[in-house]
Amino acid sequence: MIRFSLDQTVEGWSWRLVSRTDCAADLIARSGPPTTDHTAAMEELALLGHGPPPRIVGSDDGHWRWLLSAPDGTIAAQCPAVHRNPLACREAFTDARRAAVVVLRRHGHPAACQACG
Repeated sequence: MIRFSLDQTVEGWSWRLVSRTDCAADLIARSGPPTTDHTAAMEELALLGHGPPPRIVGSDDGHWRWLLSAPDGTIAAQCPAVHRNPLACREAFTDARRAAVVVLRRHGHPAACQACG
């Protein structure tokens, strides 16, 4: 099951996607820096669901993570975990993209139709 959390703090709006099972919960994607309103946060989620491919970036310690940029170059979505290689990282992005589509459909977001093709 996918849980979507849209949160408001003093910094602004942000979101998280969590994959839950009977035994565990894994944070699979989160927004970039907080946005000024909830609509902008949902647009970031829409980019995850149907936007461009991510950048796969390596760290000095040999781990990998994905970052998804908005059209203005800011981070729209990011991988909270690190992965052992670029392929595992791309697979994690694919899982996050599928989860975003599920959430967009559930919330009736117009981007859900674009994500389906």
